[in-house]
Amino acid sequence: ANRVVMLKDGQIFTELYQGDDDKHTFFKEIIRVQSVFGGVNYDL
Repeated sequence: ANRVVMLKDGQIFTELYQGDDDKHTFFKEIIRVQSVFGGVNYDL
């Protein structure tokens, strides 16, 4: 995909575009943005 739309609580949180970045760089940016979301931690 060249574009990824991130949703939070049913609203568009951000859109990421690959542009001229390679797949590895684009994937790292997706992971970085997901880390901003945070979330609940569960003890297993």
